[in-house]
Amino acid sequence: MNDIIRYIIESGISLAVLYAVYLLLLRSQTCFTFTRFYLLISILISLIIPIIHINTPAVTAFKPLLVLNEIRITAESQVMSTPDVPTFQEILFYLYLSVSAVFLLIFLVSLSYLLMLVLTNKAYDQQGFHIVLLKKNLPPFSFFTYLFMDESHRLNGMEEVVEHEKAHIRQWHSADLLLSELIIVFQWFNPFAWFYRRTIKEIHEFIADDNVLKQGYDINTYQLRILDQVFGISVIPLINNFNKSITAKRINMMEKKKSSRISIPRLSGVFLLTAFTIIALACGTKSTDKTMAGKFAQDTAATSLAYLNPDEPAVFPGGIEALVKYIADNVKYPEKALKKGIEGKVYVQVVIDENGKVIPITAEKKAELPPPPPPPPPAPSAAPANASDTVAEQVINVIEAEGIVVIGFKPPEGTDKAYSPEDIALLEQEAVRVIKSLPQFEKPAMQGGKPVRSVITVPIKFALK
Repeated sequence: MNDIIRYIIESGISLAVLYAVYLLLLRSQTCFTFTRFYLLISILISLIIPIIHINTPAVTAFKPLLVLNEIRITAESQVMSTPDVPTFQEILFYLYLSVSAVFLLIFLVSLSYLLMLVLTNKAYDQQGFHIVLLKKNLPPFSFFTYLFMDESHRLNGMEEVVEHEKAHIRQWHSADLLLSELIIVFQWFNPFAWFYRRTIKEIHEFIADDNVLKQGYDINTYQLRILDQVFGISVIPLINNFNKSITAKRINMMEKKKSSRISIPRLSGVFLLTAFTIIALACGTKSTDKTMAGKFAQDTAATSLAYLNPDEPAVFPGGIEALVKYIADNVKYPEKALKKGIEGKVYVQVVIDENGKVIPITAEKKAELPPPPPPPPPAPSAAPANASDTVAEQVINVIEAEGIVVIGFKPPEGTDKAYSPEDIALLEQEAVRVIKSLPQFEKPAMQGGKPVRSVITVPIKFALK
């Protein structure tokens, strides 16, 4: 979920920055085709940038070890995991998905409406256009190769309007509208997504108007025709038609002197700012691998090396919540431990290999519990020249681990009970049994873009009450 949220936020930031470039350098220009493609490419870039992260070296910062939430096993219920209460972040995410679903439904309804118009009205082909004759008295509008119009339009001097819609069809403007509508579904909370849709529609109208005037139609007559047609038009987001809200802009743009090409300085500015945006948003930091185990982490032949905190953790089918649930559903309180009144928390360390499989080897000797995290590194400005090396040496990122290991046991807090190793083993063996049964992970951990072994620590608490 965190990766999805990060992707959405980074994509939204990219949309905003690239639209700012349009406002700064292209809004007042009359090179409509260039502007159109800039806007479309900007949307595509905003979808791709969050996926691309150019790793740049930085001061090593501590990343917490991957430790699952405590899984509580009681004598009364046998299985009880930590209550799965949605976090505030999860609530916001589900709200986002709900609103996106509403916008997606609106999008699909609009498509269905257009399909219904095609199926329920007479149609014929004319010079590569599919003319759909509407029963309703509506001004002409278009969607891909379909031109929707009333039969009477051809008899009432509507040639300019029809030619305007044909320009939309020739330029494949409907494809742009589909993309802009899908961005609304994805980024409905982002005002810049709405700006993109509005601006793309404006550019479409400018291009179509310019096409009509280039064919020799009188500009004054055409402007009057626009004013005559804009009122009373019902709006369907996916279609091209006369738009009342941008009529003044269209008329002003017709009067404006057209430039055949964009100036070199302005074009250079667009490319430079866009490239800077891509680099700035795509670059990410990558922790240096100078850990206490880092001196042998590069030895790929050492198959016992596993990462405690890789760049990307291993992915269990259904996510971390599903992993916790699987363990909680399968761990049973040992009967002998119940009779003896044994309780406490068992820490189990599990290694997932480069293919996503749980390594079943269990070490006989126990390791110590994971050390507490080191303090965060000082600010770069206040750090000495060798601060990154000093901090890096405090962080344990790679360890020698061969499989499932019980790394510790803690008796209940406030108890003076002393358990024998045999008593503790009853709980440990049950925990290890379930960990061994874990199914294969969907995806192994990734470090530097390559699959690696990784370690997950599972705390299982056995409680009599």
